[in-house]
Amino acid sequence: MPSSLGDIFAATRCQAQSLPSLSRVTRSKLEQFCVDISLVATSVRTGYLFDAFALPPSRPPTRPENALAALIVALRQEFDVFKNVAVLHEPVSEQMFILNMELVRRRLHELQDEHSPRTSWERRWTHFVTPSANPGLLPSAPRELLGLLQTLSFHSGSSIPPYLTLTPSSPTSMDANTLVPLAAFLLEYPVAYVPSPSSNDTIYLPDVPLDVYEYVISWTDTRQDREHVVLKFSCPNTIGQTVEDLGIERMVDRLTDHFKERLQVAGFLGRATTPARVHMIVCTVGLVLI
Repeated sequence: MPSSLGDIFAATRCQAQSLPSLSRVTRSKLEQFCVDISLVATSVRTGYLFDAFALPPSRPPTRPENALAALIVALRQEFDVFKNVAVLHEPVSEQMFILNMELVRRRLHELQDEHSPRTSWERRWTHFVTPSANPGLLPSAPRELLGLLQTLSFHSGSSIPPYLTLTPSSPTSMDANTLVPLAAFLLEYPVAYVPSPSSNDTIYLPDVPLDVYEYVISWTDTRQDREHVVLKFSCPNTIGQTVEDLGIERMVDRLTDHFKERLQVAGFLGRATTPARVHMIVCTVGLVLI
């Protein structure tokens, strides 16, 4: 019988606490981290950006990617679902993602299908938006993004190493206009910002009203109510008013439908916040995307 999300979370926490490099991380941060890894392993979400904590100093120093890879190796020995999980190091901004490689491949195929005229607009999960003072919707995923994802998709089944380094598919594939939407795609955001290749800005969407969404799950653990933010992302309000799939009402329905079945298959016994939390802000100082 497949293990439930709760079983996998408990085992992940136990393994993480047993590793010297992670054992001194505070309990709350380590548990948040373990929930996210468990959601990735059980195919609830495609990826997780490792930003919950910094590793405590140690002698000799432990690099984060080594600690994370060691954890994945240990978990693979306990649960088959972790054979699809890998740590991805993005060297330009030194970000690290923990990815479900099967979901990466599956969603890449969906992006590739978008370039076929037979694919309907409504099938798309991630929409690509220019983060300018007047945001616009792009008709499809950037080609350079598809190239980077294609390099990741070469790893499958038992050949997936626990640690991967993102390598460029072309001289310009590691620029911000590719890496920013790559992160959004891996984190499964419905909206991915694509900076202009000709722009040197790192601050975007100044004075642009944004609809901000949170998708939250909650459960009771040892008689204590807990909740966890699975996704938090934004969409320019003007885009939401002109594109039905990105409007507030439709977005809430899409989030609910998108994750409901995945959580059920994973054996999640808690509940998802319905509707998703939504609030609007005016980004007076702009967003930092990298």
